Amino acid sequence: MISFDDIVKNAEIRELMKNAQKQLDVLGYTEHSRKALYTCGRKSSLYFATVKL
Repeated sequence: MISFDDIVKNAEIRELMKNAQKQLDVLGYTEHSRKALYTCGRKSSLYFATVKL
């Protein structure tokens, strides 16, 4: 199983997140900081571990 930490440490995923932010900037959306994404991801991973999905 892939852990949240595996995802966060993956260079390709980090690059994807960086480019996704660039696209959001072009569309006029506010910045979605890495801290907010990590917080959401961490909470999601804990939830899914609890419900065993």
